[in-house]
Amino acid sequence: MSADPRAAELLRPERLQAAFDAHGLGRVMTIQPAQRGLNNLATVVNDAYVIRFDLLDLDDRVCRYHGERTAYAALRAAGLPGPDVVALDLSKSLLPVHYLILTRVPGEPLIDLWPTLSAADQARLARSAGETLARMHQIALPDGLGRLDIDLLPRWFDFVERFFDDYAPSLAARGLIEAKLYARLRAIIAQLRPLVDFPQGQGRLVHGDYQFENLLVHEGQISAVIDFEWGKCGDPAWDFKLEEQWDADCPGSAVPILAGYAAVRSIPEATRIWLYKLLFHLDNLDFYADAPDNPHGNAGRWAYSRRELLRALAALEAETG
Repeated sequence: MSADPRAAELLRPERLQAAFDAHGLGRVMTIQPAQRGLNNLATVVNDAYVIRFDLLDLDDRVCRYHGERTAYAALRAAGLPGPDVVALDLSKSLLPVHYLILTRVPGEPLIDLWPTLSAADQARLARSAGETLARMHQIALPDGLGRLDIDLLPRWFDFVERFFDDYAPSLAARGLIEAKLYARLRAIIAQLRPLVDFPQGQGRLVHGDYQFENLLVHEGQISAVIDFEWGKCGDPAWDFKLEEQWDADCPGSAVPILAGYAAVRSIPEATRIWLYKLLFHLDNLDFYADAPDNPHGNAGRWAYSRRELLRALAALEAETG
């Protein structure tokens, strides 16, 4: 069960029953908390539904589950595997956090199955993961760019710049990155604007956290792509910012993922991927900063993120001259 102190209260049978009554889902018979999830407490109910609680508890305007609902609808319309949304409740009248109820899709996270698979099955499923990602990136979304259903912007660069401004100035102000490094980061963002500046209408469905914890496998096949709370309408290259994590979590997976992707659509150019890795590690520097108000502070991970940030910056500066 989640270490969050709210978990026990949220999973009380009478609490869950109140939510199920509100949505006409019948009697709660079994409750099975999921083993994974950092920001979301996920629980299987009656072996038929999954209820997810947003433990980040952001305000209603930026509830991440809005976009998740949009993503699942687009995914299913394109014939890709995923759950259906049964209910989304932002009222906090029955439960003290936002919650989302989904149909349960059979399967286990690929990251958990990986060590038990033969080399052939590992390669096959990793290739399928790449093909699935590419097919997802074929899904055009007509509305604005950025976080799904939240502060959508007219151009993708607006999102890139806003993301940078959410982290870099604060890190500099706190002395976590030096002024000279901040200036280099700001300069590379400006220099690369033409490469990542496109208008709405050209955005594609982007997962935002495409890794093996968020792929379910059942009977030897990918049965669902899940956890779209960081989903976006934007540049498919954004989903490649985690490519090092693919091999770290599931050794040997990156090559067949890329092969599967390339069989469906072209892999995005490296410069854009390096840029998004840079932004990803800026986010992690903030998340892992050893500050009193950050319970996830971790010096080792912070140091790793700084090294990776510098590596991405050096790669971009080398490419742009």
